[in-house]
Amino acid sequence: MSDPAPGSAHDAKAIQSTGFLENFPDIPPLGDKGYTGLGMTTPIRKPPAGELTGWQKR
Repeated sequence: MSDPAPGSAHDAKAIQSTGFLENFPDIPPLGDKGYTGLGMTTPIRKPPAGELTGWQKR
């Protein structure tokens, strides 16, 4: 874990800067939609001007 970071930063930037995920190499990381693009398992986002399919909504 880490101490609180001063100022404001997005959670995704904070988790990258602390190296938190490297402490758990054998556990697949889960995150919310704010962590999309970091290699974590996240919920599927609705594409701009699009819709989710039935299986994506489950």
